[in-house]
Amino acid sequence: MTTRNELTVKATDNSGISRVDFYVGDNMIGSTQHKSGAKPSELDGSIPGAYTYYWSPKNVVPGQYNISAKVYDTHVNMTTTNTATVNVPEGLYSIDVTAPVITIVSPNASTSIGRTIAISVQATNDSNQTPLLKVYLDGNLLGTVTGFFSQGVTISKGQHNLYVESIDPSGNVGTKTYTFSR
Repeated sequence: MTTRNELTVKATDNSGISRVDFYVGDNMIGSTQHKSGAKPSELDGSIPGAYTYYWSPKNVVPGQYNISAKVYDTHVNMTTTNTATVNVPEGLYSIDVTAPVITIVSPNASTSIGRTIAISVQATNDSNQTPLLKVYLDGNLLGTVTGFFSQGVTISKGQHNLYVESIDPSGNVGTKTYTFSR
């Protein structure tokens, strides 16, 4: 497999081919009926021969996949091709599946807790894109920022819960909770 993979079906029928649908497992990934991936000359079912779809398995986990196609003639009769097994190797694509790492800078165990405290939180990610941070104190949203949050907050006596959620551009979510008292 490469980053641009040509899936080709050779098909003929005396009435002509109306479309070819391409599948990975049970999921249709494209069709010669759709302009995305199909060569324009192959959209004409009266041209016998090769029907091609370009598959880019960008967000596919490395492993083996079964590829097949369903070929339809102009009378809507359908034939399914034999299944071909393809391998998507490690390292072909970079797939981000790691949640952002959240660091609660302040307050922490060595912070003196008074009436006013500084809340500082940072999120990092294994990609080069800065994750979104949502910072909550006692269930109330303090703010939504990217990368680093810092704000002074006045608190009452008692126990408080700091909850932080971080979402990276790939949709991975990290959370962290810190409980402290004044």
